[in-house]
Amino acid sequence: MILSGLLSPLALMWRATGAVAAVALLIIHAAGIVCLDLPQRQWQIPQEMFHRRPVDAAWRFAAILGTGVRTFITSPSVYALAVVLALTPPSGLLASVTGFSLAAVGFGLGRSVVVGVQAALRSAAVNHDRRWLVAATWISLATCLLIAVRTLTAAQ
Repeated sequence: MILSGLLSPLALMWRATGAVAAVALLIIHAAGIVCLDLPQRQWQIPQEMFHRRPVDAAWRFAAILGTGVRTFITSPSVYALAVVLALTPPSGLLASVTGFSLAAVGFGLGRSVVVGVQAALRSAAVNHDRRWLVAATWISLATCLLIAVRTLTAAQ
């Protein structure tokens, strides 16, 4: 939110163009055409943690991941959302706070779905079906691109 405020003197058209370009670059990265070194904390949570008492491990995993102590971001969609929010935030303080809060809640819910399902099933499947993860990444990136393009067309 602070970064978007610092960038607010730039015309909305320039910020929206930057958002479209950045999200397009992240889509090219996701397709494997270009390899970007995106910043992240590459500390994985050991699989041994899930073998003893899977339900407790799922909640511990959620706490560690949610606080950012250890995280490995496997999708560029998080970066796309950050770029869109920084460059093309909703106008007005209330709309901005609401938009950023909803993005944070949505991100948290999205990351907790897998852990919640595993806790409900009393299992800890560490290896997930790759097709679902790839589909979620493409849906997220497409949504961010659509938001950025819509903002760009509205700014013109």
